[in-house]
Amino acid sequence: MRVLVVSSSSFSDTGNNGKTLCSLFSNLKSRDIAQLYFGTNEEPYVEFCDNYYRITETDILKSLFNFSYSVRNSHNALVSSINSGTHKEAWWFRILKMYEKKIRLIREALWKLNTWDTQELDAWIKEFNPDIVFALLGSSMHVHNIAIRLSERYNLPLFTYFTDDYVINSTAKGVVEKIHYRLLCKQYKKTIRRSSRAYVIGEKMQKDYSEMYSKPFGVLGNCIDMDKYSHIHPRKIEQNEPIIISYMGALHSNRWVSISKLGNIVKEINGEYGYQMYIKVFSTATPSKEIIASFEKSGVEFCGGLDSSGVIAQMERSHFLLHVESFDEVNRTYVKYSISTKISEYLSSSRGIMAYGPHEVASMELLCKNGFGCGLTDLDSHDEIKKKIYEAIEGYNNHDYSLSKQYVIQNYNKEMVSQRLIKEMSDSIQQRERM
Repeated sequence: MRVLVVSSSSFSDTGNNGKTLCSLFSNLKSRDIAQLYFGTNEEPYVEFCDNYYRITETDILKSLFNFSYSVRNSHNALVSSINSGTHKEAWWFRILKMYEKKIRLIREALWKLNTWDTQELDAWIKEFNPDIVFALLGSSMHVHNIAIRLSERYNLPLFTYFTDDYVINSTAKGVVEKIHYRLLCKQYKKTIRRSSRAYVIGEKMQKDYSEMYSKPFGVLGNCIDMDKYSHIHPRKIEQNEPIIISYMGALHSNRWVSISKLGNIVKEINGEYGYQMYIKVFSTATPSKEIIASFEKSGVEFCGGLDSSGVIAQMERSHFLLHVESFDEVNRTYVKYSISTKISEYLSSSRGIMAYGPHEVASMELLCKNGFGCGLTDLDSHDEIKKKIYEAIEGYNNHDYSLSKQYVIQNYNKEMVSQRLIKEMSDSIQQRERM
């Protein structure tokens, strides 16, 4: 079975969606996977898949202003850019992306011109000869439309996967965003109607999407390779030992604000209860001066970025692993159904988990309702949060990690999840062949 993966993000060993895609197709051979993607500043994970075709808005704009240029050249350009290390978007387009929400209708109009639909792309797809299209989709309508067109043109089943919600809990403000939202809602209906099978990131999203679209949705979690974490053994908090709380992830969506707030609470605990706790933040993002100043004021240490091996090494050095979500109205609405990629990794690490965020967010619900670590939410008072942290430290050395690991085995083990997905794809192909 050959799978054509369509997504904004490429396969990756570091990026969230890219890592998820790698896990989902880990049971397929490299020769049976190809990817059409539209990311700009990403270097594809060529060790996992070596058959890529990239198209960007820069390619489309060049085709408009220089009629001798065609986006069909993007495949060759991609290969050379990977080898030369120049796989980056034009500086002027990065500036435009800063105003993405205001120009998104213009961006979608560019894709509607169909200059991406070339003979070379057609030849590339026919040479690969896929049996099915798998699309990881979000708020970019052109990715929806391209996946549908390829499915229809080559008469292939379409499997779709939604990891974030953009239609139930809208954060649209202003005329442009509201127009885009209405168009996106129509697009989702069209895409889901066309899909042979549709998946979402978690059970909370599954329930509401199934009701909204009157169609069953499957769940594909952020599955992981548990063998990477098998060598990490539980550790104890020794007497007079500094307690390390590590956050490894993005700082956007005001997550840094939550980290700073928790840092201030930790400082109070250090003074009142006698423990010495340190929050260390690891992120590949470059923090602004405002973020750095906020961290310093709240006693949080920014430590730079980590690669995948560095993340595991820092887990071993830590007592608690920190997950945060933003408390502001827009961001807590946006991530209501999202399950962070870090959750499955944290649950496999034999380390305590400290989670700080709104109670209704899916990641927080998963951790709090199952008792996986120390859950600190907006339902807790300031003093209750301090008490919960204190109790988590007091009970740390006797914590049983077997329940969290069993949960990962049942829901996030990449071997099991990948096998199930591939079987469902194979069944869909066979069903179509019988028709």
